[in-house]
Amino acid sequence: MQKSEKENSLIELTDRVELYKQAKNINITDEEAQNFVNSILENYFLDNDNISFLQKNGYNFFTFSNNELCFCLSAKTYKECCKNLLKPENEEKDHISLEKALINNKDYESYLIYISELYKKHYEMIANQEVCHYPNCAEKSIECKLYNIDFEKDEFVTTNRINPFDNNFKIGQNFFQQVTKDHFKFYGLCKNHYKNISSLNLSKQSSEEDVLNTHLLPILHRTFILRVELETIREEFLENYLSMKDEGYKALLVYRIKKISNQLKSIVKTLEGYIKNLQKNTNLKVIRLDVPSSHEIKVLDVLYPQISPDDFGLVNSINNIYVEENTATMSIENDRTNSLIFYVYNKKNIRVDNFFKQYLKIIKAKPKFEASFASNCALILTDNVLFTKQYFEFLSDEEKALYSALNKFRFENPNMGQEYLKMKFFAGFNKGNNFFK
Repeated sequence: MQKSEKENSLIELTDRVELYKQAKNINITDEEAQNFVNSILENYFLDNDNISFLQKNGYNFFTFSNNELCFCLSAKTYKECCKNLLKPENEEKDHISLEKALINNKDYESYLIYISELYKKHYEMIANQEVCHYPNCAEKSIECKLYNIDFEKDEFVTTNRINPFDNNFKIGQNFFQQVTKDHFKFYGLCKNHYKNISSLNLSKQSSEEDVLNTHLLPILHRTFILRVELETIREEFLENYLSMKDEGYKALLVYRIKKISNQLKSIVKTLEGYIKNLQKNTNLKVIRLDVPSSHEIKVLDVLYPQISPDDFGLVNSINNIYVEENTATMSIENDRTNSLIFYVYNKKNIRVDNFFKQYLKIIKAKPKFEASFASNCALILTDNVLFTKQYFEFLSDEEKALYSALNKFRFENPNMGQEYLKMKFFAGFNKGNNFFK
């Protein structure tokens, strides 16, 4: 069941991801059906009819077909790979997956203990094999941290969970918890490169090279955590799938596996391109915004844009596991007079490029929107935004619940227009969220 060191290597994984990108769906032979499929894949949210049509045309959301490339990114077919490793059915056993555990608090506590042990095991395994991913370096990786902050001295809150499978979030609750020294750890850089990058403090005088080096950290962090997630859920699947009694929960487990697999494929592709451009930058674009100073918010994270504001163009879908995720990175640095907002993205990615061009056009017309745009990007489009504990405790319970919902939830059955309204109005271009007043 355990993968070899070579199979766990990110370098090997990068090579295999390209095969998944090139894989074509061979079940569609009718041109009209293919055109309709292409149209559906541009939807921000897939409804039941969309998913049913896609499944009829070979896009399996809730099952694994024998000949599809395996979700574990081995570049083998499912039949040749993980299907052969499934534990036989145990009639006396009925595994409670996350989806089922969310219904019952006692079941959720039991599931969290089980999955936390698996997650810790695979975290340590991958960490022990990890090497530095800085260009032209293959030294052994050390433990790195996303934020260069002493969280025991400077108190912040976050919705981040040390175990990403701990995601029992319910509307109306406050999801923000105090950050500890165990948050935001990952592996991916050697001692020398991590020391050099983590010592950078971005400012108005920072070079493009400094910005690009700093923004490598969130991509490495996201990649490492997703690798651990995929190996964890893979073992859960192999050990328990055939012993699960409820077909509905089995289907939801498969969907979640496919989603994590797609997330990992996407971020690995992003990382590969980013590392190439660190050597000689031809594609990475850096955007800098200066807004009024605020020491209440901090961000260094991967950014997931959703919808472009002018043409409602799709950047990322919230439930389509067959659409590659398109990302940027974002950081907020504060000095005595300004908060400096940095965005980095691949300008060859048309979807992300259109997102920023269209929003920057709005901001250029009304510069006061800069702060609201940065606030909403940090709160809505990143996972690892930080607020100072002092600031957050001053908020009302309603404001804490609202920020929690904006950070974790999307509309039920949303369309592109609703997502745009959420970003521009509900979250505050006019009078809503602005953390830089």
